[in-house]
Amino acid sequence: MENLNLVSDYSCKLALQAYTHVRNNRTLLTLGGDHSLAIGSIAGVAKALREATGAALGVVWVDAHADINTPESIARIAKPTLIDGSSRQPPFHWMEDTHKVDLS
Repeated sequence: MENLNLVSDYSCKLALQAYTHVRNNRTLLTLGGDHSLAIGSIAGVAKALREATGAALGVVWVDAHADINTPESIARIAKPTLIDGSSRQPPFHWMEDTHKVDLS
């Protein structure tokens, strides 16, 4: 992925904004152009939900493209970052277990 550091910086900022909105019971809507938007928005909501209820967030991934991704094939960066935390190294060192999504 090009501009990985930029994507990580933006994702961290977006995660904080998403987290803050959800913790303040505000409606959150994020719109973007590629799968990397999911990193910050889903991470922030997952953290807020886990802190408020102890439950993990589940995600229904609706892909508007004909390639129809599965949990095994979603974006190379979004999947390892949000699901198993394997990208929790620079530049995604800000990710915590509370940001992860539950696939079960």
